[in-house]
Amino acid sequence: MRRLTPSSFDPFTVFREVVNAKQPGPRRDRLSQRFGVVRGYYKDFDASKRRLEHIKSHRYKAHQKEDLEYCYTIRTKPLDRLLSDIKSKLPAIIIDKCQYCNIDNPKTFDHYLSKKRFPEYAIHALNLFPCCHPCNQIKSEAFLDALGNRRVLNFYFDAIPKRQFLNVRISYDAHGDPLASYNLARPPWLRRTIFKLVESHFEVLDLLNRYRESSHAVFSETVNTMQELSWDAPRVQELLRGQAATLTRDISPNYWRAVLYQAMADDLRFIALCTL
Repeated sequence: MRRLTPSSFDPFTVFREVVNAKQPGPRRDRLSQRFGVVRGYYKDFDASKRRLEHIKSHRYKAHQKEDLEYCYTIRTKPLDRLLSDIKSKLPAIIIDKCQYCNIDNPKTFDHYLSKKRFPEYAIHALNLFPCCHPCNQIKSEAFLDALGNRRVLNFYFDAIPKRQFLNVRISYDAHGDPLASYNLARPPWLRRTIFKLVESHFEVLDLLNRYRESSHAVFSETVNTMQELSWDAPRVQELLRGQAATLTRDISPNYWRAVLYQAMADDLRFIALCTL
């Protein structure tokens, strides 16, 4: 969970290039005639980008909405270049991770403002995030709650906390297998408004449960690897703490694997499993 570097491409230039790359016909003609209108919408986005909950949606005739969505659903070389540029801005260590959950591979892009409600931003560079299919489906169309507050973090513009607020506790089932329970705790230095959005992000995407489920494989892989190496307890702890420190530094102190590795290193019962 970290702030992302936006694409360097000018959003409206991309829109114009995408339209011009379409096959000649009525749809391209209609889109070309709306260049001035879309340019105005893009200025609205730029003015509201740090308070997107206030941005207004517009009324469209059916064909106008379809035309704008078509800019994304039917790929063109300009759009492919934009999507490649967005991904190229990701640090190498997280390029294979969904930016919303940090679990799965980002095989799609999420429209922060949905392309159904805001089709004018369907190919806006700052409205697209590398995302996994589960997060894309869970987040769906709504980005506001019933009170008009944003439900999900925007990693281009939101202040992402740089200190730890994600914690994990290791327990054991009746068979002696480790279980992970994640929770959020607001540090005293973190503003309540920011933490409220963080909590909402985790709740909407069901991250605490998804981290718990993903931890089973990490436990198993770690125990099997350590038993094969036949290392003693201090050396196992040193390795796990080193992994936690590296992931904390390179990704985030709130990366679920980082906090899990630290918890494993501190749990003597888990270390005993690794040194059987």
